[in-house]
Order: sequence, then C-alpha cells, then structure tokens
Amino acid sequence: MSRQLTIITVALTSLCLSESVADDRADREQLSSFLKTACHSCHSGDDPAAQFLMPAAEDDFAVHSAQWEKIVRRLQNGDMPPAGQTRPDSA
Repeated sequence: MSRQLTIITVALTSLCLSESVADDRADREQLSSFLKTACHSCHSGDDPAAQFLMPAAEDDFAVHSAQWEKIVRRLQNGDMPPAGQTRPDSA
C-alpha cells in the first residue's frame, strides 16, 4: 500500500474512532485536501456518482461512520479513485 494511501486510511479510521484524533487539525486538512481533489468532483452535488454522496471532512465522523468505512475499503482495494483520476501516490 502506498505511503499516502496508508496515511489517508489511518486518518480516516482514527477520525471515525476517536474524538480526540478528530480534532487534530493537520489530519483533517490532509484528508480534506485529498477528498476535494480525488472525490468531491464526482461524489457531491445533486446527482453524485453511484448515488454516493461524500461527507465533508468537517462533518461529524461518528455520524457518518458507515460511509467512512465504505470509503476506506474502496481506497484500500484500489477501487477508488477510478483509473485516470487523481490517486494517492505510490510509495
């Protein structure tokens, strides 16, 4: 797994599980930047791709934990972002 993908996966998982980590500004900024670059162009607005509306990094992770779990699985499996789109760098 690439270093950047590992960081994103750990950040997402940690943010889902811990309020103290969810308050970590650096993790949120890195996650927010990645989501805006790789996810929001397709998974936001009135007609999100695959009917999957991406929560914002600023949203409450506990409330959206099922969505974040799905996002982590899709990133780990290499399903998302799709080929041809911005993907985490390889290590």
